[in-house]
Amino acid sequence: MNHQTVAYNPSQRKDVLLIVLRRILAVILAIVFIVLLLATLLLATVNSTVLDAGFIKGELRKEKMYSFLLNEGVSDVVQSQVELPADLPFTKDDLSSLAPKLVPSDWLQAQTEKAIDALVPYITGERDSFTITIDLHDRVSEDLGVLREWVRDRNAKTNFAAVDGREIL
Repeated sequence: MNHQTVAYNPSQRKDVLLIVLRRILAVILAIVFIVLLLATLLLATVNSTVLDAGFIKGELRKEKMYSFLLNEGVSDVVQSQVELPADLPFTKDDLSSLAPKLVPSDWLQAQTEKAIDALVPYITGERDSFTITIDLHDRVSEDLGVLREWVRDRNAKTNFAAVDGREIL
C-alpha cells in the first residue's frame, strides 16, 4: 500500500479560501447583474410602449376600445350607477341606447387622442404642465338634433309630448 504524505501548508489553505471566496462573489455579482439587466430591459420596454403616445393610441384603436366603451361601458355604468326619478318618460335602457348617438366613437377617439398627446409628455417629464381642451360646441348642436329626433320618435310611439305640463325639447 502506498500512502502519500501531504504536508500541511497554511498558504495552500489560504489559496483555497480565496478561490472559494472569489467564486461566491462571482455568483453574487452575476445575480446582481442579471437583476439589473432585467430591470433595464423592463424599463426600456415600458418607455417604448406605455410611455409612447403612438403606442397607446394604436392599442386603443386595435382593441376597439372606443366603441366598446360607448356600447357596453356606458350601459353598465347607467344600469349600475344612475338612479332615474320614476316620473321621467324614459328608462335606463333609453339612456344606454342614446349614448352612442350622442357621443360617436369617432368623436370620442379624437378627443381621447388629443388628451393622450397632451398627457404623455407631462408623464414622461418633457413638459411641466398639460392642458386638455374638449370643444363641446359642435357636439351640443348635433346632440340637440339627436335628442329632438329621439323625442319625436318616442312621442309617436307613446303619445306623450310633455312632462309636468312642459313640452319635451
